[in-house]
Amino acid sequence: MNSNFEFYIITPKYALRLPVNPKGYDVLETKQIETVRATSFGDVNIAGTNAPITITLDGFFTTHNYDFAKLPTIPISTTFDYVKIIREIKDQGEIIRLVIADDTSTKINKQFFISDLKYFEDNESNGDINYSITFKEFKEMSISKIAEIKSSSARPVGNPPPIPKTHTVLSGDNLSKIARKYYGKPDWQKIYNANVNVIGKNPNIIYAGQVLKIP
Repeated sequence: MNSNFEFYIITPKYALRLPVNPKGYDVLETKQIETVRATSFGDVNIAGTNAPITITLDGFFTTHNYDFAKLPTIPISTTFDYVKIIREIKDQGEIIRLVIADDTSTKINKQFFISDLKYFEDNESNGDINYSITFKEFKEMSISKIAEIKSSSARPVGNPPPIPKTHTVLSGDNLSKIARKYYGKPDWQKIYNANVNVIGKNPNIIYAGQVLKIP
């Protein structure tokens, strides 16, 4: 990545420019997919909204006067000061603005939380600190939506509704045999009445693989 790129982490307290450009930045964009189980078709995937994006930066902090290093935009005494500032932002759950831009355009200019900070030194670090920072996009919610979520979470849960009992028809099954399995007697009429839309007009004909409700 060329030196004309700038990486800024901005909060009300800091406007921190990364001293050395990362090799690149990874952006993860995902679509929320809900899987619904339909009796006739099996699992069906339904596309929802776009999930908040995740960005990961991998690089190193330095206070050395490298030709490619940028001057600090805030008071920095030691290399570990960068780690302390990022950790402070993460631990306080601050909403930050991440700006990634070059001479021609702004690539990223969004609000994020810092969710993960990984850093380490090794024998070749020369006092520099390697890091990996993960940013998760902040999505603003309306006051009414937040109140709705809080109200829902505060509501007593109570007893969950019973899970409907079903039977998947096997080869050799008939309604009387299924009724004996669940009721102990061949009371097939209840099962037929609950599944007439699946079985059809003739209760004597059922097929392997059909899923029947057991009332």
